[in-house]
Amino acid sequence: MRVESLTLGKSCRRKESKTKLHLRCIRLPNHVLELYDNLIFNSKSIIVGKSEITSSHSVTFNGEVVLAKGFQIVSFDLMGKWFTVGKITDLQRKHIGYYCDIVTPP
Repeated sequence: MRVESLTLGKSCRRKESKTKLHLRCIRLPNHVLELYDNLIFNSKSIIVGKSEITSSHSVTFNGEVVLAKGFQIVSFDLMGKWFTVGKITDLQRKHIGYYCDIVTPP
């Protein structure tokens, strides 16, 4: 995956005043994914965002659902690193596990 752009901005939907994190991800061969996370923390070394899974597709591993619609992800984008880490919680907000994305520079 390559993160093409990462921008911060104010959301105007539903009178929200939360700052949004906009990610534009390119996945091979030609899939572009636009993500809008809630910004939790921003510094020179890390950006932390929170989002909810909206896809209707779920992922099962060893008989356990590890990713499904409504699950939350808190993502940690470490500036200058080649990876991002996501902490996943289920619908009851029980910790499910971690997800790592390999990120290549533009």
